[in-house]
Amino acid sequence: MSNISNDGEKLAFLNGLKQYLEDRGKILIPYPRLAGKVLDLHDLYNRVTSL
Repeated sequence: MSNISNDGEKLAFLNGLKQYLEDRGKILIPYPRLAGKVLDLHDLYNRVTSL
């Protein structure tokens, strides 16, 4: 998969997640962190759903 299509997929995922959270009165922090490192939510989602 090329970076351009992956970026579009990632953007669509993040927009959907942002809307989901907003509909429930929550916010998506711009750079979520875990153990001091920025967490890529799209990558995490893909890894977990592929198990």
